[in-house]
Amino acid sequence: MKKQALKNEYGKRELTEGRLRLRWAAALFAAFILITAIVDAIRCADGFLTMEYEVASPKISREVRLVMVSDLHETEYGEGNSELLSAVRELSPDAILVNGDMVSAKTDEAGKNIGVDLVKALTEIAPVYLSIGNHEHGYIKRNGIGIWNDLYNTGAVILDGKYADIELNGQTFRIGGTSDYCYNHYYKEKVYKQTANYLFLNDFCDTELFKLLLCHMPDNYVPTPKELVYEDWDCDLVLSGHTHGGLWRLPFIGAPYLPGQGFFPKLVRGRYDVGNAEMIIGAGLTQHNRLPRIGAPAELLLIRLVPETAGECGASE
Repeated sequence: MKKQALKNEYGKRELTEGRLRLRWAAALFAAFILITAIVDAIRCADGFLTMEYEVASPKISREVRLVMVSDLHETEYGEGNSELLSAVRELSPDAILVNGDMVSAKTDEAGKNIGVDLVKALTEIAPVYLSIGNHEHGYIKRNGIGIWNDLYNTGAVILDGKYADIELNGQTFRIGGTSDYCYNHYYKEKVYKQTANYLFLNDFCDTELFKLLLCHMPDNYVPTPKELVYEDWDCDLVLSGHTHGGLWRLPFIGAPYLPGQGFFPKLVRGRYDVGNAEMIIGAGLTQHNRLPRIGAPAELLLIRLVPETAGECGASE
């Protein structure tokens, strides 16, 4: 009996010690994850990356360099965004694409001016083509349409449900912008095909030119629910922002959640094939998030349009 009791006691002690070791291992792993997250948050809060994408097309005869700026949300990199402007100049763009959310919906006059002043400064570097985002819409609802006049006065070409045929490096391109849904969303199919955005996209795609569409929210171009009527528009390239790179991008998981796309979203950051078009999503430039960036640093984008024979498409930092 004594031997059995001792054996049982020893077994219980081994079980307790095993549980303690497991708890210590879990605690150390959690501490490692927390420290790594804090270090990465600090890294992400310190400036931005320049991401370069190469897009090859038979419609391109000579290289064209495009810089995309999005999701500033009144962030400043240096006084008057001098660091950001310097980075853009060094990239020697043929055109600059401003892709929405340069202001926040609830910002004040000073915050609005940060975004507007940056757009104006960018026009002194290269021609600027601007499409608005959901936050500009929110700002207009709260404060009226005065920001439209401010943006027009910067000298940028405003593309909201509009397009322009422009010449870059001796070639003609069609660049358009939309902040609306590119599929039926809550409309019935018959009604949807009479909407202003449907008519705009139909006209926008009716050309043999290289077609580049600025669409701030990627899920405005690609529907998430399968039951929606999806029009596979004949675009060559769609550029988006809005996602802030997922804000939190975890190892082996990616972004766990994004508003509008739900849990484990598919359209987060980088390049995607979306039907007839290729889509590139930038992580944006804001550092004014409610939560810190983890694994999703702010980005300035350089998109190089090259002849198809120039080589494989790719991305690099």
